[in-house]
Amino acid sequence: SKVLHPDDREYVLNQMREIDQKEDPFEIDYRMISRIGKVVWMHDHITSVKDDEGNHLFWQGIALNITPQKQAEEKLQKQIEHLTALRSIERVIASNFDLKFNLSEILTHTTIELGVDAADILLLNTTSQMLEFAAGLGFRTPAVRTASVRLGESCAGRVALNRELVQIPNLNTKPDNYHLSKLMTDEKFYCYYGIPLIAMGEVKGVLEVFHRSPLEPDNEWFNFLDALGRQAALAIENVALFESLQRSNSELSLAYDATIQGWSHALDLRDKETEGHTQRVTELTLRLAKSFGLREDEIVQVRWGALLHDIGKMGVPDEILFKPGPLTEDEWVLMRKHPVFAFEMLSP
Repeated sequence: SKVLHPDDREYVLNQMREIDQKEDPFEIDYRMISRIGKVVWMHDHITSVKDDEGNHLFWQGIALNITPQKQAEEKLQKQIEHLTALRSIERVIASNFDLKFNLSEILTHTTIELGVDAADILLLNTTSQMLEFAAGLGFRTPAVRTASVRLGESCAGRVALNRELVQIPNLNTKPDNYHLSKLMTDEKFYCYYGIPLIAMGEVKGVLEVFHRSPLEPDNEWFNFLDALGRQAALAIENVALFESLQRSNSELSLAYDATIQGWSHALDLRDKETEGHTQRVTELTLRLAKSFGLREDEIVQVRWGALLHDIGKMGVPDEILFKPGPLTEDEWVLMRKHPVFAFEMLSP
């Protein structure tokens, strides 16, 4: 029983105790520890040989080394889990623009799927050229939250500057700057891996993973780490684009509003007789709109309409608009066309 894997020992021994009662051949998969310390998967086909009276004499069977098959199954299962995790992250990124929530979701999958103790994401401040803490998971102390790493310095700084993976399997052999040394002291981390977060050709930050005991990552592990980095960069870029679009929309609305007010003011300056009339009409109209219970977006439209309600007078000739005496019938016809002029001016 000493050669049995610790996690399988009780299971195998229980099955062997019950085999005496089994009439049919019995099959079992379990792990063993080889002489050189490697884990080996075995498949046993066992039969209990009994005497004429049905008493157990000995076990008879065939043991096969199925390690390659088990490794292939585990690799396939791990790939399925990775794809499922990436799909889950994609749905989160596509459904909201909360960067903190998105990064938290990515870090959750990072620690679970990669089997690491902690992970964080540092974002690059392009103004100060500093990497600043944005999100973290699995840390025992708040030390990581004060992270502020200059581009090119420390592990994270080199990851961002050189745009490449930095891996330190044993942190004790690589003394680094204050930030990482403090994490080693406070968190007892043993190994470190960091990758750049790149979107649209620009470095957005760094994804770091830490573990408190030795790791032996394979190509599949590194490929998934790289995929997580691409997802994190995409989440950061999506939020940045959304915020930029919001700012542009706000600036456009302000410019639009300023243009309309400018036209209204120009009309007041042109028609001295009715100076201030537009503003008074607008204020009264807004009071009416609010009393009617119109929505805020509807009130914005009403305000613009009130500001421009007389804009058609811009199309009335000066000699009619500023005529000191009464207007003739023909002149009144032209004056009363100012709503038509307004429609023709504004409808495009």
